[in-house]
Amino acid sequence: MVPSIIFGLKAWHLSQKTQNRFKSLFIQKLKVIPKYSKLIISIGEIDCREDQGIIVKYLKSKGDLTEIIRNTVEGYINFLDQYIKEKEFKPYFLSVPAPSIKNNAVTNSNNKINKLRVLVVEKFNNILEETVTNLSWKYIDTYSITKDKNGISNQKYMADEFHLHPKIFKLIENKIS
Repeated sequence: MVPSIIFGLKAWHLSQKTQNRFKSLFIQKLKVIPKYSKLIISIGEIDCREDQGIIVKYLKSKGDLTEIIRNTVEGYINFLDQYIKEKEFKPYFLSVPAPSIKNNAVTNSNNKINKLRVLVVEKFNNILEETVTNLSWKYIDTYSITKDKNGISNQKYMADEFHLHPKIFKLIENKIS
């Protein structure tokens, strides 16, 4: 595996109808990948944070949470579709890992944001899995191996509060081999 990172990239950036710098960077990275390559895509973690993306939009708009997530996921997958087909990539989409929440504060009834974050990650992953499998692409579930019974990170495969540790790649390699 050869990692290629775009710092700050959100699914939301790729779901937008207009061009933006994140779309341009993503396209540039795809251009150098050889045709027929296996492509592992991990996008959505930033979208699911409590201070960015989906949660902020939901709280401001009071819109339908599932619809906001579906529009984000389907928008970014639709954007990628043309590039995946053009280069005949074999795409594998990683789920968003379970969120790290200090002191397991999701069980505290006063902490609605943490409960919402757990819900957003779960819904995002469900919609992502549904969307990519409908296109006959592969979905790799990192969520179920990174969560505890409350949907909070079990910290087994995390490098820090947000990012997966490289040791998870052994498990991922087994799923794509």
